[in-house]
Amino acid sequence: MQWLREDAGVTAIVMAAAWSGYPALLTADVREGPRLMAERLHATLTGLPRDIQVHILTDVPRPRRSLTHCVMGHGGIVLRKPPDDCDALDRDDVEAWHEPTTAALERVAFAYDHVWVHDSVEAFCNEKTCDTFLEGRLLYRDMNHLRRNLTERERSILVDRLRIRAVVAAIEGAG
Repeated sequence: MQWLREDAGVTAIVMAAAWSGYPALLTADVREGPRLMAERLHATLTGLPRDIQVHILTDVPRPRRSLTHCVMGHGGIVLRKPPDDCDALDRDDVEAWHEPTTAALERVAFAYDHVWVHDSVEAFCNEKTCDTFLEGRLLYRDMNHLRRNLTERERSILVDRLRIRAVVAAIEGAG
């Protein structure tokens, strides 16, 4: 923080995390966790110079269950029809899981004119579902994380679907 305040030449920061996991790490009270998370984020943002843009990406849709049984073989190639629990995620369920933390992020950002929240669920999902497969390959490596071994094409598609290029373009356009 001191480095940023001492004019490090930084014009923008992009924050991304598995936000929905933080409240449980902060407290056992499910209602109190998002408030504590928002309080700490507010303290962080208050400490940043106001001329630095801050773009916060909400949670990527998380299955919250292991999907590794949905694939067989090397590289995530589907060798048989996946079981029914490998179908796309229900968007309403995903939004319900993310809502407390997404709402907290949005409340905090609203207090600042240099902070924007970008909703990953809105960007990635269609009206009813959120994909678990991309280019015919499982997108997740476990119940919360995207695979690290995405192909270049898969990464490009994911970046576009999550509107990350648009965030970068907005940063470059303002700079």
